[in-house]
Amino acid sequence: MTPDDEPLTPEERRVRDALRGLPAAPADPAFRARMRAGFVAGRASAPAGRSRRWWLLAASILVVGGSVVTLTRPQPWRIVAGPGTGFVTIDGERVALAGVSRLAGRLVGGVHVVTDAESELQLQAADAAVLVVTAGSDVRLPSVPGRWFGRSGEGAVARGELRGTTGPAFAGVRWHLTLPDAAVEITGTTFAVLRTDEGSCVCVLDGQVLMATPAARSVVEPGRRLLLAGPTATPLEEALRPMEQMKLEMLRETGRALLAGGR
Repeated sequence: MTPDDEPLTPEERRVRDALRGLPAAPADPAFRARMRAGFVAGRASAPAGRSRRWWLLAASILVVGGSVVTLTRPQPWRIVAGPGTGFVTIDGERVALAGVSRLAGRLVGGVHVVTDAESELQLQAADAAVLVVTAGSDVRLPSVPGRWFGRSGEGAVARGELRGTTGPAFAGVRWHLTLPDAAVEITGTTFAVLRTDEGSCVCVLDGQVLMATPAARSVVEPGRRLLLAGPTATPLEEALRPMEQMKLEMLRETGRALLAGGR
């Protein structure tokens, strides 16, 4: 058996087959001319024997590396609806709500979104979650959860309200949202995080949400709301108000329709 006939390992065969399945790339004329000159002059030869395995190994590294880059690239939120005729400011650029779709590719984790009093933005992350940035809000969006990577995200609510509902693809994801006087952890629920003149508030329709301050940590249970009037104040827990419950129930129904059986 010659080195060229040496059998490939299963992994090497998978790499070979993957490479054979790639679409053909057009040859670069300059490169082709250099290769022709090299062969004529006897300076180039095709890889053989164990060199072939090194070529396969290098190719597999490139394929895997490219896949990792693709999987870890931040994915944008998709704009589902934006009722109203107002304006939205995205990372400092103010645009009419009617034309905000042209900025959709910029709506990734960490982007700064400000809605005016006449605008509301509804966003979707595949089968993971639906978020609503309500009118008059100032928020930073958490990241769209990745399938294998990027299973946590950071966001913030400086003013207004961020409502959300999660779907099956949110399992195992953790979002951390910061407010001026508290921190919130989302792990799968239908919720609202508010920052108003009253203070910071978390409302939960189903699931659970953790709210933490320098003084205390509280778990907000289904059907409850937790109001914090300041970082050192004692949180006030009470039942959801009727209007809050109605809005969250409507959002949950929207989520079930958009998220393939979401919560």
